[in-house]
Amino acid sequence: MFEIELSKDKTYHIYNGKPLYYKRFIKVQSYHYPAVAAVVDESGAYHIDLCGNPLYSQRYIKTYGYYENVATVVDSEGYTHIDLNGKPLHEKHFPWAGNFQDGLCVVRDWDGTYYHIDKKGRPAYEERYAYAGDFRHGIAVVYDFNGYAYHIDKKGRKIHNKKYFELYPYHKGAAVARDKYGYLHVDENGNPLYKARFRYVEDFYNDYALAWEPDGSMVIIDRKGNIVHRVTSGESEVVKTTSRKLLMKMLVGYWDTKILYAIAKLGVLDYVEKGYNTIDKLSSILNLKPKCLNMIMNYLKVKKFIKINKDGEISLLTLGKLLSEYEEKTLKYAALMWGDEHYLTMHRLYEALISCEEQFSKIYKTEYYNYLSKNINKYMIFIRAMNAYSDDYLELLKKLNISKDIRKIVDIGGGSGLLLLNIIKMYPHIEEGIIFDRPETSKFIVNHPKIKFIGGNFLEKIDIKDVDAAIMSRVLHDWPDSKARVILCNTNKILPPGGRLYLLELIQPEEPEFDLGVSLDFNLLVMLGSKERTLQEFTELLHSTGFKLERIVRGEIISLIEAVKSKECIINPDKYK
Repeated sequence: MFEIELSKDKTYHIYNGKPLYYKRFIKVQSYHYPAVAAVVDESGAYHIDLCGNPLYSQRYIKTYGYYENVATVVDSEGYTHIDLNGKPLHEKHFPWAGNFQDGLCVVRDWDGTYYHIDKKGRPAYEERYAYAGDFRHGIAVVYDFNGYAYHIDKKGRKIHNKKYFELYPYHKGAAVARDKYGYLHVDENGNPLYKARFRYVEDFYNDYALAWEPDGSMVIIDRKGNIVHRVTSGESEVVKTTSRKLLMKMLVGYWDTKILYAIAKLGVLDYVEKGYNTIDKLSSILNLKPKCLNMIMNYLKVKKFIKINKDGEISLLTLGKLLSEYEEKTLKYAALMWGDEHYLTMHRLYEALISCEEQFSKIYKTEYYNYLSKNINKYMIFIRAMNAYSDDYLELLKKLNISKDIRKIVDIGGGSGLLLLNIIKMYPHIEEGIIFDRPETSKFIVNHPKIKFIGGNFLEKIDIKDVDAAIMSRVLHDWPDSKARVILCNTNKILPPGGRLYLLELIQPEEPEFDLGVSLDFNLLVMLGSKERTLQEFTELLHSTGFKLERIVRGEIISLIEAVKSKECIINPDKYK
């Protein structure tokens, strides 16, 4: 039907430059196979043939094009489907329905969930989704209620279990996807075709795809993510403008850190949650001049932390709730942590890079963890900030190789014990879990009958007996190699032969393609004199302290490193004091 076009005012169709028929409509849509078009006139919405004649006598509120000889229409009861004779395919009505593709049609039900139906109006499967797209070649994209995207088959089964923020239909064996690092292509098992990430990518066309780099450069990539041609160079006006804006934003990134720190410290969003939900009410509780309160409100509005209705009532959006004291997984304490000592110490990054030494003690006259132990309120902020990141580990905890003979496990540097609590819930055969951390941590320990706390210093001695396994979550990255060896050696001494060690750590790629620990390395250096490590570095650390690396389970950010005690550690800790 490519010869038939719409008139400029979209009131009739044109064929070879002439009107296809004499009638004029309020609005017409394009012709679809088999030579049928949706139209609207004074009598309502319906479909016409090539002569402009109605296909049937019924009239609807809206009509859409025919796909697979079925059209979606809207009547007083909602969206439904009709055949070429205008007869209903089924008795079902929905608040929204798509078009039939591959024999199935996506619908939104009255409860807000999405799924697919067949031509008799029957659900194709039992599952329900937050969103679903059309089927193409037997595969559709769906989003679950946590916002993750998957591919499913016609029975609603996941094609793969890989989680992405965005997914698109498969095209010639590959699909466009987005993870936290950017856009890429994935194969039919949901695995990335390459390591690189882009600002955006298009589908492959004869084995090559158009992609945009972060600076706005347009490039052509192959199926391995290699750049084979540059469409626009760094000298183009678009790239220069985009790069300039990107760099300008990076240069003032500290603005957001300090603004959010101040808002969190003032408790602005906490007060909104407590009922001080107008400007006047906030003014009554906050000791701020109108100009400054207005600045805060403007920031919170434009950054989508809050919304203000026509009556002036303030309510928190998702970002606002996350920065509020009253959110279960609040990031308020992360804002208070990053915006205070960490922020001030980063002022000495230049000196840290010159000396390759931590700078925290140069400012606060003691090492970071000693400082926290002597400032209990700061320690509380640190513990609660770390708890906010606990979700990073949940999926990996399900993959721990904890056999039935592991009855007693110690979490070294376990903080509040939230991680250990999750492990005990997942592996109920564990009879006892021990948190080993600084004595001051005892004030923040979770309450559970299987969990007990032992205070101490893992750089000196881990005074625990008869444990079957040990776990450390993001502990080693806080310490330089010399002290990391002491921690591992002291851990080795409390484990039996063949005892298991579980490390949850970021594994930095040998040649990073995107920022996986790259920026964080600067913070670790200036605060602690430490670093993120590569797999080779972890392997060498473990081997030198009597452990054999057995298994790696890669996560999106954090990975699981499993090792077993292979021999007694002979390192002398005094050497590193």
